[in-house]
Amino acid sequence: MNGDNVATVFVPHRIVTSLEVRGKQPEEMTKLMLCDLLHRDIMLEKRVLGERAHRRIHELEEEIRELKKVKKLALPYFPSVIKYLKV
Repeated sequence: MNGDNVATVFVPHRIVTSLEVRGKQPEEMTKLMLCDLLHRDIMLEKRVLGERAHRRIHELEEEIRELKKVKKLALPYFPSVIKYLKV
């Protein structure tokens, strides 16, 4: 992969979610800072908790991403439901 493709592959919201799962508040950080922090956290969790725990944390991240997708799909219909509940 050349350097031109890196910008198209980089997905900051995925890294932010990964950091949030690990208890970090990644506000006001550059992309490089986000990547560095996530890398250090992953290396630490593998060393301290082991590969199996790291894989489970990654699975939790994926579950959270899927739930966020479902929530985004359901949100456009939510205001109309509230309208009927208030009646």
